[in-house]
Order: sequence, then C-alpha cells, then structure tokens
Amino acid sequence: MATGKIHYEIHIKPAKGKWKMAGVMQSRDAAIRHARELSGGGVAVQVTKETHQPNEGNYLSVCIFREGMTNNWSRDPNAGKVDLVEALPCFQPGDLYSFESRQTIARLLRDSLARWRITPLELLHHPGHLERLESTGTVLQAAVQKVAIAQSQAGEGSVAERVKTLHKLISDAMKIVFVDHGKNKLPTFDENDFTALTEKLDGHPRSEYLLNAAIAHELEQCESWDRKLSTVLQWITELPASETAKRQALTSIDGFVAEIMSASSAVKDILGQQESLGDAITLLVRLFSGQLADGNNLGAGVLALNRYLATDRLPQSKMAIAGRILTELESNQRLAPNSIEDELVVTKKIGAQITLASNNFLPQEQVLDAFRERTKRFLVPETLEQILAGAENPAQRVGKLIMLSEHLVGNANRRQLAKILTGMVTEHALNSYFTSDATPVSERLRQLTALQEKVLQSEIDGAAKREATERFDYLCTSIMTSHDLLEKMIRSQPNAHDKALALLKLAASDMLTRGKARETAQRQALSYLREPGVLTEYLGGNGNQAEGRKKELSILLQQAGIDPHTVLGQSVAA
Repeated sequence: MATGKIHYEIHIKPAKGKWKMAGVMQSRDAAIRHARELSGGGVAVQVTKETHQPNEGNYLSVCIFREGMTNNWSRDPNAGKVDLVEALPCFQPGDLYSFESRQTIARLLRDSLARWRITPLELLHHPGHLERLESTGTVLQAAVQKVAIAQSQAGEGSVAERVKTLHKLISDAMKIVFVDHGKNKLPTFDENDFTALTEKLDGHPRSEYLLNAAIAHELEQCESWDRKLSTVLQWITELPASETAKRQALTSIDGFVAEIMSASSAVKDILGQQESLGDAITLLVRLFSGQLADGNNLGAGVLALNRYLATDRLPQSKMAIAGRILTELESNQRLAPNSIEDELVVTKKIGAQITLASNNFLPQEQVLDAFRERTKRFLVPETLEQILAGAENPAQRVGKLIMLSEHLVGNANRRQLAKILTGMVTEHALNSYFTSDATPVSERLRQLTALQEKVLQSEIDGAAKREATERFDYLCTSIMTSHDLLEKMIRSQPNAHDKALALLKLAASDMLTRGKARETAQRQALSYLREPGVLTEYLGGNGNQAEGRKKELSILLQQAGIDPHTVLGQSVAA
C-alpha cells in the first residue's frame, strides 16, 4: 500500500461481479483518470480518498468519483428525506460560484461551515477547505443526495443520474482549485498588497476567482468573524485607481462581507451575546441603517461595517443583513422571553424601527409579511390565554383583548381577533359581572364607557366593532334603568335648569356610553332646557354675567355631544 497521510484507491465492479481494488495512487487526478479508462462495458468504477487517522489507527474513506452504475448509489437510510433545496441547474464548475449556488451551499453545509468558521466563498476558493470537506465522510455525500433528489423531482432526470453529474461537477471544480494551488497559480497578499494585486489582475479573464482565492487565503489567519470583517473592510481604503479593478475589488469585498452577515452563527459571534432575540434584531436594524452606536463591546469589524452601510456602498451586504432580519423575525423564538407583556411591547417597538428603516433592500411588504406571521401567534389559544391571564375580572379580559388589536398586523389577524371579541362580549360571564352589585355602579359605568372608547379607537373589523359598542351601550343602559340613575338625579335637583345642567354633566362624563345611554340623558336635559323661561332665566343678569353663562353652557353642551347652536341659537332668538 502507498505510504503517506492520503492516498487514492481505484475500485471496479463488473456488471455481475463484486467490488475489487484495481489500484492505489498518490495523485488524485491520476487516480480519476485511470478510473475513467477502466469504466465502460458495464463496468462500474469509483475512486475513494483514504485519509490516515493516527489517533484511531485506521483510514477515513470518502468516495470522490463514481461512474458506470445505473442504480442508486446511495445507501443512506435518509435518502428519501429532503430539506428545502432549490433544484439549481449546474452544468459546469463555474456554476457552483454563482450567487444562487452559494446560497444553496450555505444551507446544505450550514453546520459544517459554522464549525469551520468559513463562508461558501472561502470554501470554494481555498484548497485546504475543499480538502477538509472532501475528508468529512458523509457530509458532502448527503448534500449531493439532497440536491440530486430536488433536481430529480424538478424533472431533471433520475436521482442516480443527478448524483453522478453532481459528483463530476464538484470533482471538476475541486480539481481546478487543486491544480491551480499545485502550480502556484493562486495569488496571496504575501507577494502583493491589495492595491497591487487588484491592479495586476485587472483585465485578467479569471480576475474574480483569483482575487477571491487571495482573500480566502488571507482570511484563514483570522481567529474570529469580526476579525474577518475588519480584514476585508480595511481593503476599501486600498482600492486601485482603475475603475474596472476598483469595481471588481468592491464586488469581492461586498461578497465576502455579505456571506459573513448571512450566517446566523457569524452574526451571533459579531454582535455578541444578547439578552433576547429582540435585542439582537434591534442591533441588526441599527446596523442595517448605519446607526449602530459605539460601545456594547462591539468589535472593530462590525463598527467599520456600520460606517460603510450608512453610505449604501455595500449593496450585497445590505441585502444580507435585511435577509438576516427577516429570517430572525420569521423564527419561532420569542423576541422577549421573560413575559408575554414584554413580547407585545418589543414586537410593536421593533415593528416601528423596521418600518422607518425599510427601503429597496428591506421592502416594506416583506416586513409586513414577517410581522403578519409573528403576530398571528398571539391568537393561538395558549398564547392568548397567557395575554389575558392577568385580568382580575371579565371586563379586564375584554380590555386586554381590545388592546391586543394594537399589536396585530394584517387584516386576517384582525378579523380573527374580531371573532374572538364578538364571542367574549356576549358571554354570560361578562353580563353577570356588569349586572352584579358586587362592584359599585359608577365603577361599572366607567368601565363600560372605557371599553367602548377602546373599541372605537381600535382597528377591529367594522361589524365586530359595531356589535361590541352596541353591547356595551346595552349593558350601560340596563344598569341606568335598574338603578333609576336618571330619576334619582332629577329628583335631587331643585329646579329645571339645575336638572338640565346635572344631566348634561352626566352625559359629558366618562360614565355613559355612546348610544342609547347618552342619548337618554341628552333628551332629558334638552326637555328641561326647552321648558318656557328656563334658558331666559338662566342666562339672565347683566351683560358680562349672561355672556359668561352662555359660554359655559355652550362648552357643556359640546362636551355632552349636543350642538350648542340647536339650543342657544333658538334661545337668543326667543
């Protein structure tokens, strides 16, 4: 057997035979080339990469090339279970470097990339990172399997065909990097500074690939995500004079920063440990707007990014942070874990902050969609019960429910709340509470008036709003009638104008609901004011005294919901 830490084994399998080893080589390319020569005529071939593990005294075997099999290669028991993966069309190695492909790589290899603290761009441009991926056993194979199934379901051939094609595509892409590395074609900043290298690569057909390879090599030395940000962003001050070279340099810088800010693990590391998701999103929104304040133990990298985001100079990074904000909003995690009351307050506060920050990078409709889904959870029975749990009586429960409408986004959510409210205001419990004498009459009347005002000021659906206000008015009127409220007030006053003033003050107070309750008091007051001589006597006296009383009465009429001109205009004429 060949010696060394890594070697490559070629295996063949005749159509009706078993697998057997056909050779061992030190060179990856030579092993794959030889395997291709052996394939055909019903013979299947595969090349495995064997990595020696000194601590365990054995080899880790990973298949890096397959050809000739017509049935499904996979023996993965989870082969039929597919995560959400776009069936991206990849026809040549360069397709793996596209934005869409890198997004797919980020999702498929999320855990591995987070553990290695690298981005898809770093992975694709660094031979060491590719070597590590290739040596991870089932990680790469599982990712290929998921994409193959998604592509097959999209009508792009069988799973086995897609697995074979994808393995070849990945193998060819890796080969390019390995060959360039072996021939010292991958530049580094050890030989040139950023400005010199970007100028040197200006006009080169592979300038983007080569510059990204140099950046990936440089970032390998960074011990943290923030340090990576700081390293990449410092090059903005070293941009070349040539417009084409400057544009390419900024595109690469922006691309690396965007991928860092797209990764959940990176963002958590950069922003530091926050007490809640709400605090983390608040920092992200400020960063998105370029309004992140110094302090909070934030690193130099994120503070530098904050300065550049204020100028919209890094559009990819701006979009990445916007995506991160939306992703966090759409998560199931609470914004404020300590209490549901805090959750309501923080949700509304963050909603206002994001609305102000919304622009082309963070479209308002996407923000609204995220908040529709998040606030929809407030109406889940278990959560709703937590919101109402602190109420001491049925009236307070209704009040809390009405208050909840302020925190809901979307007509569908408000309609759902309206249904719940309609059921609650007609419940026996609410009727019993307001008809019971356990609570003073004045307090019950004030509660009903306050509830009605809350409903009228809310954005609750029209029919439900009308039904609730009418129900509160009915209860208020019932209390007035059962306790002879108006009759007792009238009997307590000595004359007609005092009776009228007392009724007007009651109608203007916070004790009568809009509707029949207030209208009854208004009619009674007007009937006394329109009795012969009542207004003339009340408004009599010298000019100043009469004018003062007239002004006071005008204000009181307005407060009671009566147009002063319908009363005072007629009286003056008389």
